[in-house]
Amino acid sequence: MGYTHYWNTKRDFTTEEWTELQRLAERLFENYGYLLAGWNGEGEPECDGEDIRFNGIGHQSHETMHIHRERLGKPDWVLQEDYERDGEFNFCKTAEKPYDYVVVQLLRGAKMIAPDAIDLDSDGYVFEDLKERV
Repeated sequence: MGYTHYWNTKRDFTTEEWTELQRLAERLFENYGYLLAGWNGEGEPECDGEDIRFNGIGHQSHETMHIHRERLGKPDWVLQEDYERDGEFNFCKTAEKPYDYVVVQLLRGAKMIAPDAIDLDSDGYVFEDLKERV
């Protein structure tokens, strides 16, 4: 497979939670912008009222980190009861490239800001302390 972070969005982020998550994303973009580009490895990371989206730069890019304020909806192949219980499944495979650090910090921040809105998992051990505390 590859080094991947997974999250299930259990509910939409509230306006207040999303505003706080946007602030965190902007701080991360300011501090680690030298690692980050837009979704395709070029341009600037994006952060607005609906989405936060970024990747690594050029050959240091892998898969786009994309988190939505509102869930996109249940795919046809997912059972309704599974969607209601588990939430909306998302992932970002970073291959441990340098932008991975920002992906992890953003997801950790989302869990701290809205603990009941998002569940986290990873091929690494980057979320173990959050699983125990939250």
